[in-house]
Amino acid sequence: MNPALKPPRAPATDPTYDILRSERQPLAALFSPASVAVIGASEREGSVGRTVLWNLIRSPFGGTVYPVNPHRHSVLGVRACAVVSAIPEPVDLAVIATPAATVPDLIEQCAAAGVRAAIVLSAGFREVGAEGQALEARIRDTLRRSRLRLLGPNCLGLMNPRLGLNATFAGTMALRDTWASSVSRERSAPRCSTGACGRTWASAPSPRSARCSTWAGAT
Repeated sequence: MNPALKPPRAPATDPTYDILRSERQPLAALFSPASVAVIGASEREGSVGRTVLWNLIRSPFGGTVYPVNPHRHSVLGVRACAVVSAIPEPVDLAVIATPAATVPDLIEQCAAAGVRAAIVLSAGFREVGAEGQALEARIRDTLRRSRLRLLGPNCLGLMNPRLGLNATFAGTMALRDTWASSVSRERSAPRCSTGACGRTWASAPSPRSARCSTWAGAT
């Protein structure tokens, strides 16, 4: 057969072979999201859900922020959605700040809604024993069946100062021209799961990690 008449080769399904990076980077949803959902956004003073939402809406990263709270019509003056699937546009990043027991179901909802990446701030997983390990196992099972990338659980969050993105509950933004992600656990090494592109949990310790031992409910 004339080589010029051969049908075009099907694209490789493994992103490893995409050497020209023809597709959007798989972690772009974490580092440069166009839309962020804060699941567990709260009006409660001092709560993680309130602090994260405030950090996002006051930062100039250029994306849209959606509070997710089934008990409120708005949070900090921003109209809220009851569930992530009710958000009127595709969500790049979901930041979850709810009790640990609720997180596996929320990750399942995020995957079903097509959310591309998630950060779980909540504590109460492997560091508390067998019950927390079971919760993590449920999360990993969802990640293996989806393309959702995950940072956490039990973490401070992620910053991209170049964009002005502050998806953490830290009090201040890191200096420009740096980026920081901080994950700290009490009894195990920090881990980051990247879902479909990295099915194992990789250690990524930070020398300036801050311990996260609290969570915020949706109140």
